[in-house]
Amino acid sequence: MKDKLKVLDKALMDGILEMAQGSQKKRAMYSFHEQGESLQRMLYAGLKETYVRPHQHQAPVKLEVYLIIRGQALLLVFDDYGRIRETIRLEAEGPVHMAEIPAGVWHSLVIESEAAVFYEIIDGPYDPFTFKTFPEWAPEEDDEAGGREYLQKLKQQLS
Repeated sequence: MKDKLKVLDKALMDGILEMAQGSQKKRAMYSFHEQGESLQRMLYAGLKETYVRPHQHQAPVKLEVYLIIRGQALLLVFDDYGRIRETIRLEAEGPVHMAEIPAGVWHSLVIESEAAVFYEIIDGPYDPFTFKTFPEWAPEEDDEAGGREYLQKLKQQLS
């Protein structure tokens, strides 16, 4: 129903965190948008041990926004060779709450608190074939051992 009011409350945040705890990838997503809408709006929850493969939104051009509402995480920006170019600490209780990521920028998230919850907005509509572009320099998300190892390397570089 298109005219139904949608709200983000504590129960929804707690539920998405519970889903993340039960998932193999240690994260979960709840969609506020319907398939085919021109603006995607999601609630995203990730646990400290989740591996988010670096990616970009390039073709078609898509702007992405992360607004943290619980916890703490680092938004990592990479160059084309996988070197960290910039880090932005997003904190629900801190000085930076939101980051807008232009199309074509390689990025990833590293959850610093035990868990984090974001409201994410990205241009749509969603197309599984063009949604994200992944670099060759980062392990695939299904490569659990490679993802854990890569995440540890990133954390070492950041400490």
